Amino acid sequence: MQERKILDLVAAIGAIPDIDEVRRVTLEMLRKLIWFDHGNFFLNDPMTGLVQGNPVLLDTPRESLEPYQRYYFHIDEVHQSYSASGRLVARSTDLLAYEIWTKQSEYYNDFLRTYSTHYLLGFDLKEGQAVFGGLCLHRHKSTGDFSPEDVYLLQLVYPHLLNRLQWHHALEASRRKLWMPQTQQAHIASASPFVPLTTRERDIVKLVISGAANLEIAARLDISVNTVKMHLQNVFNKLGIKRRSQLLALCLTAGTAFER
Repeated sequence: MQERKILDLVAAIGAIPDIDEVRRVTLEMLRKLIWFDHGNFFLNDPMTGLVQGNPVLLDTPRESLEPYQRYYFHIDEVHQSYSASGRLVARSTDLLAYEIWTKQSEYYNDFLRTYSTHYLLGFDLKEGQAVFGGLCLHRHKSTGDFSPEDVYLLQLVYPHLLNRLQWHHALEASRRKLWMPQTQQAHIASASPFVPLTTRERDIVKLVISGAANLEIAARLDISVNTVKMHLQNVFNKLGIKRRSQLLALCLTAGTAFER
């Protein structure tokens, strides 16, 4: 039963075109896997780490956002401990000496308790230092803590959400180029890491960042899948990367200079 729900969630993450709808559906479907009283799904600018737009909320009081972003974010020991821990997914009770923390923390006593939050479970969606988004689930004290199985279920979903947010940011970067003055495009392109690529390799990169798999790329360019793999490996070697996700991350930092 759980496996079916996970597969349905992964399918939805990949199929829904609108990123806000992806985040809303993710929270709703996660609640069928992991009960939580309220949850948040943020989108970040991977270049600056700043939150982009409005977070998608599920039963989280919207009035809690302003004080958190203005003040409590800076004293949020849960997120600070998570960032320092190196964990992919973490429960607040795994990060802090909970009995002591809940008695002494200004963040807990003045903010979390105000909104009936006692336990937290979540992650930052990141590749290296680039943060693409973040998800946090909350439970009341009466609901009880999240379980190790809950952590495991989020770990299964994590790479699919990360990949989806990376696609979103790569496509947004390419769209911004359409509105950039030609003189600015030329200036940036002169320093682009994509300069060493051949025309065919550039064609393949364009299709990769549009979301096409190797089989689709082969069909659209009328070449074999093995030839696609060969060209893609040449791209990776020239750019000093090893995976598609790194190619997407590179497009975020230099993608506005990539000739589409």
